[in-house]
Amino acid sequence: MTQKSIAILTARSGVRRRLLGILEAESTLTVVATVSNLEHLVGADETPNVVVVDPGPENGSLRAVRISSPEAVLVAVVSGVSSQRMRVALAEGADGVVMLERLDTGHWPDTSAAALNARAAAVNFGAQRFWDHVPNSLQRAAQKP
Repeated sequence: MTQKSIAILTARSGVRRRLLGILEAESTLTVVATVSNLEHLVGADETPNVVVVDPGPENGSLRAVRISSPEAVLVAVVSGVSSQRMRVALAEGADGVVMLERLDTGHWPDTSAAALNARAAAVNFGAQRFWDHVPNSLQRAAQKP
């Protein structure tokens, strides 16, 4: 598996420690920089493949990070389960969003099609678009010979 270089951009030391603990546990990930503001990220010795950002006024907007690191995968770590925060992060250029609380608890809610459709309806996400899917290889395995 290919080694990935990661930069962590957050002004909050507690978030930095949690992210470092999670990322350093994976042998294919190398944290090459932990910085508190965008200027330090731009001045880093190595250009990371992935930038994990805890968005906030102290470390610049996600849009500014996207402009400064156009080739990197940009992951926003947001506090609080808020569809608004997720939409803003994605609109500003994040490739993905992770909820900080999910990282802390390790608990993930039901991801069945019915549960996802209910969540989409609850936040007025628009047309419900989730369905249960069974890959063809599993369907064939379940068929009797």
